Amino acid sequence: MKVLVTGSAGFIGMHTAKRLLAGGHEVVGVDSLNPYYDVALKRARLQQLAHPRFEFRITGRRHFENREYFRTRLHLLIPEIN
Repeated sequence: MKVLVTGSAGFIGMHTAKRLLAGGHEVVGVDSLNPYYDVALKRARLQQLAHPRFEFRITGRRHFENREYFRTRLHLLIPEIN
């Protein structure tokens, strides 16, 4: 299964993505990498997720607030979603 994990550079998102990858799933991680928490720490977490079945996309808050924008682009991340 292909799973979208929001906040994948955060503590919970990174561990969720790691567990999904260990379970054989494909993971698309998105995160804004905003400076509220240390961006270097977020990037280090993303390095821990380096895996052939992991794909990362930077996205901003505006993408999540604009549901139509996100809905129309989600199929680019996860083609099975219409």
